[in-house]
Amino acid sequence: MVPKTALADVDDLKKFATMPASWRALPETIQKLLLPLLDQMTELDIPVRSGVSRHGTDATITFHGTHPMVPNGRSRWEMSNEAKPWIKANREYRKRTEALDDTRTTTFVFVTMRHWEKKLEWAAEKQAEGVWADVRVLDCGDLHLWLSSQPEVHQWLSTEIARYLPTDRVVPAELPTGVPSFVGREDELAIATGPASLVVICGQPGVGKSTLAVHAAGDTASDYPDGRLYLDLRGTHLDAVAPADALSQVLGSLGVPDISRARSTSELAALYRTEASRSKFVLVLDNARDEEQVRPLLLGESRSKVIITSRNQLRGLNTAHRIQLGVLTSAEAVQMLRSRITDERSTAEPDALDEIAALCGCLPLALAVVASGAMGEPSSWSLMRLAAKLKDERRRLGWLRAGDVEVQASLQLSYDLLTPEEQTAFGEICLIPGPSFGCDLAGVAVAADEDDAELFMIRFVERCLAEPSDAQGRFRLHDLVRLFGKKVMYRGLDDYQSPTASLRLRRHLVSHAQRSFALLRAGKDLLPTDADPDEVRRWFAANLLNVVAVLHEVDQLGAHGTAVDLCRDLCFYAHAQSDWRRLDDFARLGLDITEKARKQEVLDAAEVAMAESMFTRLIAESATARHDRRAASFYAAKSMMPTVPDNAPPFQKTLIQQTIASSLRLQGRYDEALDLFLEVLHSWHSQGHHDHYNTRATAHDIGLTLTEMGRPAEAIPYLEQDLKLTRRHGDAAEVAQSLHSLGLAQKENHQLDDAEASLTAAAEAFASCGIPIAEGAALNDLALVLHLQGRQGEACQHHLTDFKLCESLGDSEGAALALVGIANNLMSLGVDHAPYAADCLIHALKRVDSRTSGRTIGSAVASVGELAYRLGRTALGARAFEVAARAYEASAVPHGELTVVVRHIVALSDAGFTDEARSLARRAEELLTDASPSWLVNFVENQRE
Repeated sequence: MVPKTALADVDDLKKFATMPASWRALPETIQKLLLPLLDQMTELDIPVRSGVSRHGTDATITFHGTHPMVPNGRSRWEMSNEAKPWIKANREYRKRTEALDDTRTTTFVFVTMRHWEKKLEWAAEKQAEGVWADVRVLDCGDLHLWLSSQPEVHQWLSTEIARYLPTDRVVPAELPTGVPSFVGREDELAIATGPASLVVICGQPGVGKSTLAVHAAGDTASDYPDGRLYLDLRGTHLDAVAPADALSQVLGSLGVPDISRARSTSELAALYRTEASRSKFVLVLDNARDEEQVRPLLLGESRSKVIITSRNQLRGLNTAHRIQLGVLTSAEAVQMLRSRITDERSTAEPDALDEIAALCGCLPLALAVVASGAMGEPSSWSLMRLAAKLKDERRRLGWLRAGDVEVQASLQLSYDLLTPEEQTAFGEICLIPGPSFGCDLAGVAVAADEDDAELFMIRFVERCLAEPSDAQGRFRLHDLVRLFGKKVMYRGLDDYQSPTASLRLRRHLVSHAQRSFALLRAGKDLLPTDADPDEVRRWFAANLLNVVAVLHEVDQLGAHGTAVDLCRDLCFYAHAQSDWRRLDDFARLGLDITEKARKQEVLDAAEVAMAESMFTRLIAESATARHDRRAASFYAAKSMMPTVPDNAPPFQKTLIQQTIASSLRLQGRYDEALDLFLEVLHSWHSQGHHDHYNTRATAHDIGLTLTEMGRPAEAIPYLEQDLKLTRRHGDAAEVAQSLHSLGLAQKENHQLDDAEASLTAAAEAFASCGIPIAEGAALNDLALVLHLQGRQGEACQHHLTDFKLCESLGDSEGAALALVGIANNLMSLGVDHAPYAADCLIHALKRVDSRTSGRTIGSAVASVGELAYRLGRTALGARAFEVAARAYEASAVPHGELTVVVRHIVALSDAGFTDEARSLARRAEELLTDASPSWLVNFVENQRE
């Protein structure tokens, strides 16, 4: 910057051009420079001061002489100090060209105090248009040369500039050193470096607020020539910087003299705003405590920028540019670790980096501490060793320390700012098991009603100790924040003790889950008058992961009996939701816990036998639903192994028999299963359980078994009885399941209109319950019914809806089956639709992977065979059916090979290969069994005739 006694140089002109005062000073400077040439002019029209804003040309001059800056003859001048002078020059050039008639005898002159690197190219381009006699541009370099020839004008302008550019000071560059490798934050950085004059960056401790602010301020340094200022407001400490002290430090950095004369905060703020009006700087206010601390340092509309970081959301500040900074993504966290752990381990142990990133919750401070600790160890020490240490939740925070940088200490600062009441509530909320929670669980934790609990959560969100989750009305805590709160609550307790809030939460979740399960199993007639089964199901959906988390807590505490009951409840919920993979997880966990209970004799022999049989059978059911026939057969057989103790109560004996019967059905041993199911049904009735859930379930199982045996006419009465009881006692999801099973039996019995009605109602019921995977399955079966009715267009629509549902759930196998269904309907419409059918089959096969069942692969490839025959590609068709048969056989799908052979016969017949079809029909006869579905039996018999 130039002292008041010194003459302004080119840099001073450029800096002055960024200030509003320069717009008035530019025409006045040109006027003063022209005055010595007045005796050679016949025209000089150049408004200054209040006349600057008039419409029209900024200056008109007729000069008769020679001068390096002033053209001979008539000239019209335009002046601007806009940041991009060429934009203004283009605009004024077009405007004057269109408005004036004397351009061919007049020179166009554009003047700016800015530096314009390509001014000569622009002038030459415009001159080449031949519209004006000449085109010239004068920028800061030309003006400085002109000023040098007139010392008095130069001194006058230098004095003007000195009024706005502080005297004899160095441009402040106070930003702390940034991180060596800045990772991620592209969207946040775009906001922080954008045109906004105020940016607030808030977030939890250690999330990288200061790093982002400093990086953004450094990136925009060239846009703020008057300095890059930084002030730590120490908002998390008792000696937080007072607003008046903050203003004094900033004004001192800006070189404002006589600050001591201003004694009040308002006087200092006025000085600050005055200085900001003629300067252009970026100011980082780091670690702000609250709005009151920073409000005097805000500028409103300004050419300068203020970036504030805080652990408080500062909602009271009126800014649309607030960045709620979250943790890094998993990929970014690994990238950060790799950039800081610079030896060969970061390349050699990628799995360790993934695990460390996850255990640190992708929190930048934790990642930085871990990386620093790793670099302090010998490079021969494995990173997996470090990951193993971090797995221990009780000691994880202790390991997250490097020198004087400690994650726990950072969290402690935020905790210390809470009131005693808030500290207690925060610790209790940290005890809630599970990744997220609603205000109902928060109320249980703090022993208050939901409204009071929500007020606490709002305060913790404002202080960035919690955040809203994606689910409405629910919140979540970062893992390290939760561990810190738990550590606070366990201080002073013995190893065998738990905080009162933890006991309260555990009792609530266990009892609520078990009560909800009991209510749903009991049926509507036995529900309390104020209980809604659909509401119970919604509670399960919202708090499922909390129940899972408390299940692990209970198991770790050795309460294996309670844990087994919880596992059963979770399996029931997953089964009702058709969530087969989760059912498999819960059932396997149930088996593990049952084994612990057996070893520690927590359960008696009958209870162990019943639990083992139930969980194993559920694994088999899950495998069946996922078309994994081998796993289904293995676990179905295994579920029959538990023996029923002689002294077991009748209820337990019957329940185990019911489980064994289900296992027989899953193995395809339908006759044995049916006999045992009928025996079980009689036993339930003899025990007085006429309307009990298990009685309804047994009737339903009998109907399914008869349907699978090819005896749908006998199945329908059982399924209608099940539907009647379920409508009376069950909830909407159970009604949907009963309708679905009934519809399948009606389809097999060729009652297509009844099947359409039942399956339509089932799909609608599943949709209303929010069970999309079951809704898709019902729509798929409904489409098959419509196909049999010759309504291919409607069938395609239902298959398409099923496809979209499967895609949204990530169910690639279900999506592939839906595409096969669309292809089959398109083929039924004729050869003209073959290209579209082929496209569907190609996309179906693209979704095949190592997890895809042989049933799905076989179905898709068989459809390829049918399409090949229709297109006259007989060799390809025969080969495709051969592959499809092998796929069914490999996955042990009942009647799979027979189904493929029948489809092959139909394809041969339709293509005119009658002899080949008859030959293949003999193979179909060989594959028939007593358990073959009736439609297959009837087809083969018709071929024989």
